[in-house]
Amino acid sequence: MKNMKYLFFLSLFITIASCASLMNSTKDTGAVKDKTFKGMFTYMADANMFFPCDGSKRMPVVMSGEYLTLERRYTALSKGNGERIYTHLEGYTKEVPAMEGNSKELAIVVTKVIEVNDGKSCE
Repeated sequence: MKNMKYLFFLSLFITIASCASLMNSTKDTGAVKDKTFKGMFTYMADANMFFPCDGSKRMPVVMSGEYLTLERRYTALSKGNGERIYTHLEGYTKEVPAMEGNSKELAIVVTKVIEVNDGKSCE
């Protein structure tokens, strides 16, 4: 009887350990992975917008992460008036409330500013 209890608890331990391992291996599936974005960035009066070079829909840029780095580098090169300047960024997209209406839209969260260049445009 003592051996049966031992086997029961051993098998219970193995089952729990296996479930915990499975949970740990799948919990990162929703992790956000950085990707690169190349396009034209504009900033004027606390409103910013990114226009991807691939022609996909324009997106706002979330004012967190490395956003201040992007804004400072843009401001150093910009002549004002919402000028579009080429940028190459790393980051990810997330849904945010749209500027107008009650809908949501995709926005870029910048994790790294690779390039801000007023002498370059989308190829």
